[in-house]
Amino acid sequence: MTYTVEIKLPDSGNWFKYVPRIDSQEEAENIKCMIEGKLEARVVKK
Repeated sequence: MTYTVEIKLPDSGNWFKYVPRIDSQEEAENIKCMIEGKLEARVVKK
């Protein structure tokens, strides 16, 4: 199973793939935590 970190751009409201194909959920969550506060982020399972 792989994970993708997506970000939501404030003006558009659309979600975009930021970091695709991450093998570890822990790594994906760490990346998400680094982004949050600046942009809205989410982790999606593939």
